[in-house]
Parts: sequence; structure tokens; C-alpha cells
Amino acid sequence: MKKKSDLLFALLNSRRRTLLIMKQLVLFIFVLNLQVSASVFSQQKVTLKLKNATLKECIKAIEKQTDLGFLYNGQELNAIEGLDLEVSDREVQEVLGEVLANTGYTFVIEKNVILIQKTVPVILSNEVTQPDKKTLKGAVVDAETNQPLVGVNVYVKGTTLGTITDENGQFEFKVPDEPGWLVFSFIGFEDQEISLVGKTSFSVVMIPVASSVDEVVVYASGLTKISKERATGSYSVMSRSEILTSPNEEIGKSLEGNIAGLQENFNPTTGQMEIAIRGISTINSVAKPLIVVDGFPVEGDFSTINPNDVENITVLKDAAAASIWGARAGNGVIVITTRKAKKGEKMKIDFNSYLKIGEEFDFDYNLPRASNEAQLAYEKYQVGIDPNITDGLVENITKGLVTRSKGQQAYFDYKRGVISKNALDNTINTLMKQDYRKDVNKYLLRRPVTQQYHLSIKNRGERSSTYLSVFYNKSDKVWKNNDEQKVLINFRNSYNIRDWIEFNAGIVTEIKKKETAGVNLNMLRDMSPYETLVNPDGSYSQVNHMLNYPYMNTIARSANGLPYENWAYNPLQETLNRDYTRNYINTRFHAGFNIDVIDGLTFTPKFQYERFYTKCHIYNNENTFYARNEANYNVEYDEASNKVLKQYVPSGGILWQNFNTDHTYDLRNQINFDKILFEDHEINIVAAVEHIWKIKNSFA
Repeated sequence: MKKKSDLLFALLNSRRRTLLIMKQLVLFIFVLNLQVSASVFSQQKVTLKLKNATLKECIKAIEKQTDLGFLYNGQELNAIEGLDLEVSDREVQEVLGEVLANTGYTFVIEKNVILIQKTVPVILSNEVTQPDKKTLKGAVVDAETNQPLVGVNVYVKGTTLGTITDENGQFEFKVPDEPGWLVFSFIGFEDQEISLVGKTSFSVVMIPVASSVDEVVVYASGLTKISKERATGSYSVMSRSEILTSPNEEIGKSLEGNIAGLQENFNPTTGQMEIAIRGISTINSVAKPLIVVDGFPVEGDFSTINPNDVENITVLKDAAAASIWGARAGNGVIVITTRKAKKGEKMKIDFNSYLKIGEEFDFDYNLPRASNEAQLAYEKYQVGIDPNITDGLVENITKGLVTRSKGQQAYFDYKRGVISKNALDNTINTLMKQDYRKDVNKYLLRRPVTQQYHLSIKNRGERSSTYLSVFYNKSDKVWKNNDEQKVLINFRNSYNIRDWIEFNAGIVTEIKKKETAGVNLNMLRDMSPYETLVNPDGSYSQVNHMLNYPYMNTIARSANGLPYENWAYNPLQETLNRDYTRNYINTRFHAGFNIDVIDGLTFTPKFQYERFYTKCHIYNNENTFYARNEANYNVEYDEASNKVLKQYVPSGGILWQNFNTDHTYDLRNQINFDKILFEDHEINIVAAVEHIWKIKNSFA
């Protein structure tokens, strides 16, 4: 989506407009004022007082008081000196016009960045109406991104005839039908000259020249921002545009594939996907990278961060980060900068929604299994090579706890003469025709669906700015009865008490409910490929699990005093008769001051408090195998009399609850000194003292 300023810049460069075009322009202005990405460059205000400064110093001073990005050639701007500037609470566009007056430079707003470039004396071709003209037209794109370039100067060399490219990177104007050269000029790109002889249509690919530009500040260390040319460590940056094109439930899931050297790995201990930067850096210790949000390290993961609130992400990958964060940076640092109301920005309300329908479960990829024929042939081989012919015979409780698949048990029964060859063949033929994937797909799996809704309100007055966002996420996982719902509320406010002191505070609250009563991959791995979940009559089928069902269920039906007669296991029955829920209420509050002590020296005291509350509720009712097995197994049983003498676990459902509350306090005092000395030198000093303490409470 193009910025309003880009469209108006392109539209206003043509003077020959009909009444229809003017009406369209009015409509454009009305619609674009409603867009969520409307430009606010001209609304930002600055206060400056400079004497005998260079043009570069003036631009730097404006840059420090705004949230804008600038592109310019630092060496050229540094050569223009002797500028005096004194303004108070003036809009950036007005100040830039005053600063650049009579310097031979102008500015263009393009893609969230203000470009400072040389003034090219051109007149719009529409002013030239002589009949002996030919029309030149074409398009200009970036060689690296293949995206159209807006605002490229296109002119005939040695003349004042020319124009600039529009929002689609296209241009069209008339020139005399004479030999000459067409010049394409754009800041940060190599100039190109193309002969006009025999050509009226042009397709131009411009090559960036990275070394010629003082780029936008891109390296956020968490304590300060460092320009690209001064960065010494290895880092990667993910911009807001890249974040918006990679929508996910959590911002961490958008990093893999966008940040080189970062990958997600499955942790079998926690059952969660965890991020690793440049591989695993430790064996026994915590391997997660440090997460820093708006200058503060945060506990937990990315769940308390609204992806729509993120402005950019910087990933610090090497030991250079340890100079700031110490041992905590051993696994890398992920620095997240969130959005805020820009200076001069009036109230703006954004709303967006997102729906994602995932792929169906891929059995061949996630759970590769042998065919029924191969599985049964292997089980027959296992029984055939066993020297103990009675191994399939369960003679006591101990052997009753040895699990046998249906195929193994049939071959064992035939081997010891319990069933006939005909009965064995009937059993094997029945198993050969069954496919566990059919019932698993029908009763346990579904297409995963994710829904997101986001509302944000931004407003900035003369002294204060406010940002409020509400984010709702609902995820129906691939396993039925595995669901997650989350609400994130983020409120931030800043207030300029005086011109030299600013107070800012914010609070983030996450309310999340996570249900995990459904099956998981390990439960499916325990099933043989010929198992079923439901019998033809609609009853639950028996699936082998933890014990020898034919023997143990016989005891359950006949023993005197055993709590439950049914000792069968079925994954579907388990999921429908249990409640596994985790409730989270997480809060993060921060407050601080930005105090300008003297020119270039800033003192920033800050405080952050985090509270993470988790309630874990795990309930298995008496219809689950878990509850029945606990009651049946934990008894004193006399095999001789087939009688239960004592029951240790009462019949009924089993509830387990756990409550955890973590408190983290972070107090920091920080001093920044940033000043340009003797025109060509810049000094930047950061000093900070931080104290963190934690309190953990747990009750089960």
C-alpha cells in the first residue's frame, strides 16, 4: 500500500488536469486519510537552535527529535556549512524547506523515509506544447527487489526537460525529436544514461550503491541505537513491512526464514518449539535467547508480545552483545521495538483481521509407518524366533503388564495351541483390512484454523502521546480438543512535563486459555497400523496400551472387589473424558523518565515489573483409562482367591491442580552521551546500572 505523500507527490507533478481528474484527486485524499498507513511526516514538530552548523548536523538534529528515517550522502552534506537555524515547535516539512533553501538540495518522502538529494532543474513536460515532439515513457525498478522506484529524476542531459517517476515507477513526457541522452538519477543508486536515438520506450533497472548513503538507524542493542556504519557485531534486522507479510500467532514464529542463522527446534522435554541462534550453545543450561522489549529484558517467551505492535526486530548473534547484556547474551539477543504514536499524529484507529487455514495432518511425513502386511509379517517373525513357546502365555500379574499387539498375541496363541489355524487366519485377515488412519482422521484430527483480530488507537497531542491496542487470537490445533484463546491488551503513554523531561509508562496484559485434552503424536505412535478406534456397532474398540488386555481384563471382570470391570484403553475415549486446561494471566508494567541534562547528555531512570500467573487444571474422570488404571492397579490382590484385599486409590475422577506465580523486578539507571565533535567526529557513550530480582511461588 502506497503512502499518501507518495501518491500526492506523483499526482501534483502534473498541471494539466481535467475536472474529472480533480474530482478523483479529492476522492483519493478522502480515502487515503482513512488508510491505516497514512503518512504523518508533515505533522511531526521540532525545536532547534543551531549556529554555524553543517547541513549534515542540521539533518542529524532533526532526525534525533523525530521518529523519521533519513537517507542522504553524508560527505556532500558535511561540505555545506555556516548554516544558522532557530525554530520552535515547527513542522518538519517547513523546517526542511528552510534548511535546504539555497543549498542545491531538496527532499522527497518515499517509503517511510525522507530522501535528501540534489535538486535537478526540470520542468514538467506537460508545459511544453510544441508539435515537433516525441513521447518518452517507461518504468524504473530496483535491481535487488524488482519493486518500482518512486521519485526517480528522469531528464534529457544538458536540458531542463524531464519529470519524475510516479507511484508505480512509471514516467511519460515529451521531448524534441533530436539525438541526446536520457539520464536516470536517484539517491542511493547508480546514475544511468541511455541514448535517445531510435528509442521512445524504456525499461530501466537501477543498481543500489550501499556505500554512498548514510542509512537509517537499524541496529538496536536494547540500550541504544547504533547506525549501520558503526555496528561492530553480527546482527540481522526484520522491518515492520517484513513482519506484516509474515503473519503468525506469535512474533517468534515469523523469525525463522527471515533471520539468517536462526531456527526453531523441537524440545522433547517441554514439548515446545524453541528458538536457537547459530545452533545450540549449551548442553545442560538454558538455551533460549534473551528477549528485550523496548529496552527491558522480559521473562517467558513471545506470548506477551502482540505481533501487530512490533515496529522492528534486531537479532544480535555474537559476543558483541555480551558487552551490553553479559552472560545472558550467550544464546543471542532478540531486541524488539514496539510502535508508538508519532509526534504530531492525530487520533488514528486501525482494525485488521486475519484467518489462516492450515494443511491436514500428513501421516507419511509426521508418522511414517509400515504397511499392515509388513507389520504383521514382522510380528510373525518375532514370535517364530522366540525360543520360549509359552512367552505369549500370561500366567501371573507380572506378565499381565507386558503389552502384546493384537498380531503378536494371535501368533502366540496359535503357537501354543490355544487357537486353530483357521482362527489365526481369520484374525490376521481382519487386521490386514483395517487402517488406523481412517478412524484417527475422522475422530481425532482436523484442519488447523487460526483467527486474529486487532484494534489499535493512536493519538498524540502537543505534550502527550497515547497508544492502545487489543489483540484477540483463537487457534484450533490439528488435534481435536486442543485449542488456544488469547487476549492481549497494550497501553502506553508518554508526557512531556517540560521541554527537557519526558515521563513514559505502559502496561501489557495477557489473558490466555490453553486446552490440551486431545491426543498427541506419542499416543498415535503407540497404535499399531491396523488398530481401530470405534467398533462396527459404535462402541469403543480396545487399543493395546500398558498391559496385556486379554489377561488383565479377565481379572477385572472376575476379581472380587476390583474397582472397575473395564480395563480397556481407547485414545478417543480418553480425549472425550478429560479436561486439561492451563490459564495464564501475565502482566508487564514499565515506567521511566527521559531527562535531557545538557546538550548530548541524557539520563534515563526506568523501572519494570512483571507478573506471570499460571493455573494448571488436569482432570481425568472415571471413564478414562488413566483413572480406572490408577484404581485397579493400586490394590492389594490375592491371585489364589482372586480377591482384592485392600484398595489404595479411591474410585472416581482424579484432579491435579498447580498454581505458579512469578514476580520480576527490574530497576535501571542509564546515561547516554551522543555528540558530534569537530564536524567529522562523533562520540557515543552508554553507561547503565541495573538491578533485577525475582520471586517465585508455586503450589500444587
